[in-house]
Amino acid sequence: MVGDIIINMGMNSMKHAHNQVERSLKETLVHTPFTTLPAWWIGIIGLIGGEAANLVAYGYAPASIVTPVGAVGVLTNVLITTLGLKERLTFKQVVGVVLVVGGVVLVVYAAPTTTVIINTDTLFEDWIWRPQFAAYCSILVAMLPPLLWLGRTHSRRHVLIPITTCALIGTCTVVCAKTFSSVLSSSLSGGEGGGWSSPVPYVSLCLMILSGAWSMRFVNTAMAYHDNGVVVPVYYALFTLSTVGGAALVFDEFSCIEGAS
Repeated sequence: MVGDIIINMGMNSMKHAHNQVERSLKETLVHTPFTTLPAWWIGIIGLIGGEAANLVAYGYAPASIVTPVGAVGVLTNVLITTLGLKERLTFKQVVGVVLVVGGVVLVVYAAPTTTVIINTDTLFEDWIWRPQFAAYCSILVAMLPPLLWLGRTHSRRHVLIPITTCALIGTCTVVCAKTFSSVLSSSLSGGEGGGWSSPVPYVSLCLMILSGAWSMRFVNTAMAYHDNGVVVPVYYALFTLSTVGGAALVFDEFSCIEGAS
């Protein structure tokens, strides 16, 4: 939860940098790259720090719990965007925040209490060579190209396009983070789960970093064109829905519900 609050503060710092670019362009007609502003880099540091905390959490709890709890950042966002960025808070946004928080409560209540253990020695047999993983990859392949194409011309008008793209890519980040953190937590506790002699933790770490950096590009696009009072709630709602669904599909995190019924 602390990690997600830090992430939200980082996102709003990045939005402040975008506001500075827009204000500079209006006043001086000179476009200042947002990557040259300290506020943007402070935001990046906040994102990295918050995600590092989440990475540890993925090793000890199902992704279907860790990700929804992060929506607490929506509440933090209301305070920061209203008091800090001076964005107007509308009744529609308040209703959206209430619905997001209510959805988080329901997801956490229904989420499994057991943690999936990923063994690097049997990773392919247990998780990769399965119809569920093939279905997950097929969804990514089917949805990403049209979203990337639409994003070239419609991101300025429709916040859903860049945020949906970010959420889909984020599923890869969470799946890889779950794999890496499971190996890490297993090693720290002395349990079975393969080890660092396997290429799995290194490949998953690289894919996690690359997909995370790629998804942040679309968050930046959304923040450049839309207020954070809109971007952040939509981001948390879609990111939670996509990552919980992706992790549940790949790692069978909700199979315990079928067993209980």
